[in-house]
Amino acid sequence: MKLFSEHHIDAWLINKQNEMSLKLPGTYDMIQDSLFPYVSFLAYSEKVENLSLKGFKYPLNETTIVQGSSLTISNEWSEKRYLFFTSGILLVIKSRD
Repeated sequence: MKLFSEHHIDAWLINKQNEMSLKLPGTYDMIQDSLFPYVSFLAYSEKVENLSLKGFKYPLNETTIVQGSSLTISNEWSEKRYLFFTSGILLVIKSRD
């Protein structure tokens, strides 16, 4: 997945319970998937800086997260959604549980 993200290709690993993707710094519109009511954002790199989550049940504004942090686990879709961050690599996981 890292190789795809480095070439700006939106690739997802999918099984019955989850969809996972890596994101490089930037702004992303997030499309809600009714099959996956929860979404988590984890630091794949040592840290992800200035992470902002808008349009989710638990918004976030310019926050740094580090590997192992549980701050951005199990969020829920709300309205028009997007995420933004300025450095690091972010793992996005859509899940059913």
